[in-house]
Amino acid sequence: MKRSLKLHMDVSVLSKFISTIYCLQQEVAELKEKLNTSSENSSTPPSQSFKKKKTATSKKSSRKIGAQNNHKSSYREYAKEDEINKVVEIASPVVCSKCSIKLSNIMRPQKHQIYELENNQIVITEYHLGRVRCKKCRKIHKGSLPEEVNFSFFGNNLCARIASFVVEYRLSKSQIVNILYDLYGLKLCTGSISNIENRIKKSLKAAYDNCAEKLKQENVVHADETRHLENHKTNWAWIAASNNLTVYLLNASRGKKVALELLGDKFSGILISDRYAAYNFKPPNERQVCWAHLKRDFTKILDGFWTFSCKKGVEPTNNHAEQQIRSFVIYRKLSFGTKSERGSLFLQRAFTIAATCKKQAKGFVEYLAQNIRAFNANHDPPLLFA
Repeated sequence: MKRSLKLHMDVSVLSKFISTIYCLQQEVAELKEKLNTSSENSSTPPSQSFKKKKTATSKKSSRKIGAQNNHKSSYREYAKEDEINKVVEIASPVVCSKCSIKLSNIMRPQKHQIYELENNQIVITEYHLGRVRCKKCRKIHKGSLPEEVNFSFFGNNLCARIASFVVEYRLSKSQIVNILYDLYGLKLCTGSISNIENRIKKSLKAAYDNCAEKLKQENVVHADETRHLENHKTNWAWIAASNNLTVYLLNASRGKKVALELLGDKFSGILISDRYAAYNFKPPNERQVCWAHLKRDFTKILDGFWTFSCKKGVEPTNNHAEQQIRSFVIYRKLSFGTKSERGSLFLQRAFTIAATCKKQAKGFVEYLAQNIRAFNANHDPPLLFA
């Protein structure tokens, strides 16, 4: 009797094991089916598809970014005579700067064309720079372009508009090439866009430094950071914003040293941020921790969480910084980051000036065109803060 009961129990347990194994097999089969399901072979939307990790089929190229050593150079061809809208004659010097004698051996003038954006149309201006050779020292002298014009093919207004396509409309270089052709019939390559960004980066240095110094004197500053890709490596885009201005700082580090660089080690204002440890250099009475990040552990509230209740102009949330950094996040997702430090520095300065111009009720494109014009003429650029 006992033996039969034990046998019955063993069969019962075994049956349960078999049933469990069967259920697990069914579950594994369903999961495998889900893994093989995507928006390409079912009605599943792309956002809910299981993404398979792609395996590398070839080794990473060892070639450097950009033109290769054996790359054949290509240059912009001059516009044809019937395409030119304006011709400006510039006289050559009359006296040799070396010999102090009168110049008379006139040579063929040097041509230089500028593509500029005027009244929403591309206007091509051709400059004829007079040239003359000194009979004594054989040195060639030529006329000078106007101080606000340089030897780039592209004018100040056009460069400013291209920068706005990047910063305000968050377009990639390929998209900018297409839109310039569609709107204005202007043919550019992505390399030209990169070179224009580099010129703008240099022209904005003084204006950026001016904003960065002004930020350190503000009474209330919101801070945040987000991921940024530079040459496929994870970097960080930091942001600090007040009611008057916004400053971006792109850096490979997410550490405290960058927060100190952005805000200044002598920053005495109130800092509004999340609880990221890099901001812990500020004492609790000079820091407002964002309430929006306290849902999980509200019971751990410290003195710094109540700074807004006793400091005028301080908000309990860090929404302002998060709203300011959102435009950069959208740009990052659309453009997949930058290829070099040069490109990152352009974004850092251009996004700073664009966001600050908006807060100052100033047109970004108009301000940028003035800035580039002053840079070309070696004049002091217009600053947003005195």
